[in-house]
Amino acid sequence: MNWAKEYTDKVLAGDIVAGKKIKQAARRYRRDIKASKSADFPYYFDEDKAAKAIEFVELMPAKDGSKLILEPFQEFILASLFGWRDKETGNRRYDRTYISMARKSGKSFLMACIGALYLLLENKPARNKEIVYTANGRQRPNLAYDTVADGLRQVTKVSPSLRQRLKSNQDEVRDLETD
Repeated sequence: MNWAKEYTDKVLAGDIVAGKKIKQAARRYRRDIKASKSADFPYYFDEDKAAKAIEFVELMPAKDGSKLILEPFQEFILASLFGWRDKETGNRRYDRTYISMARKSGKSFLMACIGALYLLLENKPARNKEIVYTANGRQRPNLAYDTVADGLRQVTKVSPSLRQRLKSNQDEVRDLETD
């Protein structure tokens, strides 16, 4: 399922109320999908990689321990970050992003999940990846780290392969396969 297409269709049809920049992002997505069919356009959209990222994040529990259901805008962000790839190398098109949301909209949780995805699903760099959370105060990056550490602990309870791959302590989550 292409979550990005579904979201952009709803935004551009007016079914989802969105501001100017979201509408621009939706139009860019559509334009780039068309352009990606051309040999001249350097990127393509990999629906499988986008779906894998979204499905992985939905394995992480919500704060209260219940099953997490992502909002459509969160799926669009994840699909855009992890679905767009370079045709020559297969690397992600976007290696950085600026995400601005209102207070209490789940930024820390989304950043924690993106960090976990980079740690576990990406292969660049092959070793010694570092995911660092920063903010204006000390509380926000701790919240993101605590969220990812707790979420990954919960995921390792149901995934034997991740249980063997991850080591977690108070200050870091370490991927034993890639240091």
